[in-house]
Amino acid sequence: MNAIKVARILRLARWLGPWANDTSSPNRVGRRRIPLSTESGFYSLVYRTKRLPRQALLLLPGLHFEGPEHPSLDRFARIMASVGYLVMVPRIRSFADLQIRPEAYDDAEQALGALRELPDYPVGGRTDLLSISFGSSLAIHLASRTSLQSQIRRVLIYGGFADWKKTMQFALSGNATAKHDPLNRPVVYMNLLESFDVDGEAQVELIEAWGRFCRDTWGREEMKIPYAATRTAREIARRIHPSSQALFLEGCNVSSNPEEADYRCLEALERGDYSWLDQTAKFAKVSCPVTVIHGRDDDVIPYTQAEELFQSLNIEAQEQMLISGLYAHTKAERPSPTETLKELSTLIGILKALSL
Repeated sequence: MNAIKVARILRLARWLGPWANDTSSPNRVGRRRIPLSTESGFYSLVYRTKRLPRQALLLLPGLHFEGPEHPSLDRFARIMASVGYLVMVPRIRSFADLQIRPEAYDDAEQALGALRELPDYPVGGRTDLLSISFGSSLAIHLASRTSLQSQIRRVLIYGGFADWKKTMQFALSGNATAKHDPLNRPVVYMNLLESFDVDGEAQVELIEAWGRFCRDTWGREEMKIPYAATRTAREIARRIHPSSQALFLEGCNVSSNPEEADYRCLEALERGDYSWLDQTAKFAKVSCPVTVIHGRDDDVIPYTQAEELFQSLNIEAQEQMLISGLYAHTKAERPSPTETLKELSTLIGILKALSL
């Protein structure tokens, strides 16, 4: 490992280690906004330092209403740019609406094409893909496309999923070994709504109401305590049509019969056609190196999904899998010194994977 590589790893360690101040980011990183179409809601944010970028990175976000404007994602993009990347973070339109839709793949393809057309794109270079959370489906899609494989150097998947149905089941009720984030239940309902017996107008109203609930509760740890978000849910429910209130509240974990509510969702998962989200066939087509990183305490997507994803990949594409106790779903935890020492080798592996 040469001195330049070591310097990049140390810079990443400064900003991404569990000791880092997650409210600050590197200086001298510029950000510009680039439209990806004539539609106002379809754009990318691009980051770089004044120095000519050495490598390009397409950073694919997960489901979040703030899209590329999320403060943690913005900070991460700045950190990656500070070690020499030209970073693009696209606004995936359905993801910003908290829904996974087939057109998200088209958005990701357009973003990759737009990144490669930038005047400061490294000459003759190939793009690295780094996905966050549900963005893993976009990274795998791009890396599996025969027409795009020559453009992609490697893939890094952080907090991703392999099996859509298992991931949705976990979001509903967790599992025997891991806790889940109860505030994600509305996202499950939004993505299953077409399998429920709800008319078009009611669907629009429910999606808007669940989106409001997420905006009012996400990022607030105190809202994860049982029943803490009930008042917020009831306040929103009073503003929607009475015929939709029961289903809305059920989607916010406010239900007189939670077991029946879970069963309704599991039935909808079985009825719905999610074949387009089946990544198994795509895994076999990925030929570039893939590193899978996951937090052991992730309460949105369990780390077992990382194991399933990695094992499903074409064996030639399996670069490494790193499971860490230092990271939750989107940020570094603050462990004790003893825990940090235990995790040190994994942390170094993560930093090496993220460096150029």
